[in-house]
Amino acid sequence: MAGRKRPWFSAGGLLMLAAVCGCGSTYRPVVNPINPTGPPAQPSTLIAVVSQQNAPGASPDPQTAGVATILDFSGDSILAQAIIGPGPIGFALSPSGGEAYTINHDQTLSSFPVTAGLMTKNVAVTTLLKSTTPGNVLSAVGSVFLADTANNEVDYLTGSPVSLKQAIPVGLGPATVVGNSSGQRVYAISQMLAPNTCNAPSQNVNGQVYSIESSTNTVSNVLPVGVCPVFGVVSADNRRVFILNRGSGTVSVIDGQTNQLNEQTFGSDHKPCTFNCQTFAVGGGPVYAEIYQKASILVTANYDSNTVSFIDISTDVFGNNSSTFGNVLATVPVGNHPSTVAVLQDGSRAYTANQGDGTVSIIDMTSFKVKKVIKVMDQPRSVAAVSNALIGKVYVTSPTSPQVTIIRTDTDAITATVQLPGWVVELRASGQSAGGSNTINASRTLGSGTP
Repeated sequence: MAGRKRPWFSAGGLLMLAAVCGCGSTYRPVVNPINPTGPPAQPSTLIAVVSQQNAPGASPDPQTAGVATILDFSGDSILAQAIIGPGPIGFALSPSGGEAYTINHDQTLSSFPVTAGLMTKNVAVTTLLKSTTPGNVLSAVGSVFLADTANNEVDYLTGSPVSLKQAIPVGLGPATVVGNSSGQRVYAISQMLAPNTCNAPSQNVNGQVYSIESSTNTVSNVLPVGVCPVFGVVSADNRRVFILNRGSGTVSVIDGQTNQLNEQTFGSDHKPCTFNCQTFAVGGGPVYAEIYQKASILVTANYDSNTVSFIDISTDVFGNNSSTFGNVLATVPVGNHPSTVAVLQDGSRAYTANQGDGTVSIIDMTSFKVKKVIKVMDQPRSVAAVSNALIGKVYVTSPTSPQVTIIRTDTDAITATVQLPGWVVELRASGQSAGGSNTINASRTLGSGTP
């Protein structure tokens, strides 16, 4: 239009501008961030602790709520806490370590997820029958089993939250139930004595183990064991079950494949297994055990003889006894009244909580000698280990202390303590390492021979 100014740019001007701006193949610098290097991340293992808020040595207070605490492996700090049932008396983790169960003084069962985000609203409560006197609790094969000492039965619970589905009759004085997540059965240990009489010196009654099929919840066999059986562990492949007889100073062996006492042949010539097959003689008063899986070694804490025993439990690829099955590799003197043992799954050391003198003994599993003794708190009862990491740790607690003592395994020295809001009932690690399974998934309630 006449008299109107045209813009200063034109088509040719645009082309020149593009050339000046460097559009097209002109090089442009690209900056790639370099991530800083450092030590690898520590495992995401969590430590679950259950405590009860009452005076040391006092009976559980049915009016006082218990507390569940989640500790961080990496930072030795409290991640979460939640209120659970009043006066918790027993505590177990699921085999995966992701769920926890406590039996409480008011005949309830609390269940909660073992997570950093745990809150009280996440705690589910199951009310048990008023006639129930729960002893120990086991989480296995996707269910929960309670040893009911009042009714001489094992209560089977399942669902979410869990609820009672069936009561399975067993022998007098059921002490605990043991089993794995992948097993076809669990095993109820009955002392064949009235509750809390197992420690009487005049008693010399052999216990019994009731095999309970997980598919039908029926008893498939009853097997004789030693005097005052108090605890048991199952091998990871479910081929052997080891029952600790405190009164006999022995370990009874069950063949999980035949559902009988262990009587298999061994060796290429198939000789009958006649030595240390059904029973291992260990130190006086075995009360707790763990298995070092890689080398097939059973490790027992012998409360009454102040020793720890290491037994060869190796089998061949078919599950038959090896030629060395049952050999006691060593019996090691430790502190006074070892109540628990924790085995590092790298096979380097075992740690015992010595309830009688307030110490932890550290045993070298190559030489089978005590390499160090650490003073902790009075009457330590629980010890749990986390290894297979850059820095392993061992956690120690006592029912007369509100404190968790942490020992680093690279220095075997106490490096931290964590204060809890109450006296500790039990402590468990969610796994030996990130993603690891929990081989000890049953609780240990005080009484009936359990220190």
